[in-house]
Formats: sequence, C-alpha cells, structure tokens
Amino acid sequence: MASIEDILKDQSFLTGAALGLGAALLAPLVLPVLGNALRPVTKSALKAGIVAYEKGRESLAELGELIEDAVAEARAEMEHSYAPGATMGAAVESADFGEPTPAYADTQVPSEPKA
Repeated sequence: MASIEDILKDQSFLTGAALGLGAALLAPLVLPVLGNALRPVTKSALKAGIVAYEKGRESLAELGELIEDAVAEARAEMEHSYAPGATMGAAVESADFGEPTPAYADTQVPSEPKA
C-alpha cells in the first residue's frame, strides 16, 4: 500500500488536489454567474423541445385518424360488397386477394347419373 510520503511525492496527485481545492473555493462565486448566463440558453432549449413534442403529438394524432378512416372505409366496403346476413369472417374468407386460380378450375366435374 502506498504511504502518505509516496502520495505527496507524486506531482500529479498534488496538481489534482490543488485544482480540486481551487474549484471548491471558486464554485460559489462562479456558479451563480454561469447559471445566470446559461439560463436563457436553457430556456430556449426547453422551448424548442416542447414545440417539437407538440408537433410530434399532432403528427401522430393525424396519422391515427388516417388509419382509423382507412379501416372504417375497408369495413364499409366489405359490408357493402357481401350479403347482408354474412358475417365479417365469412366476408374475409370469401374475399378475392388476387391469388391465381388453380389450373383445374375450368374443368367440368362429371355429373352423377340420373336414376
């Protein structure tokens, strides 16, 4: 373990201690001046942050309204284009999503013989 004599011989320790002591003594004088000088800058930064936050809220609210409108339009189209008694699940199951028809879709199924 380092002894006090070794620590005191080290110049970087003494330099650091002197700087720390000087900062502790000057802080009560310097901080109020810096605080008064930085107060307008801090207020401006806070104002800009508040404005950005409000703009973001407005943009998200508009986006939410657009999505709600699109969902309402899609539901209205689905309800309009399918039978009145059909449920939404049946409408989705029977909806054409652009999938290709199978190759055998044009073939005729033989009918059963009449008895």
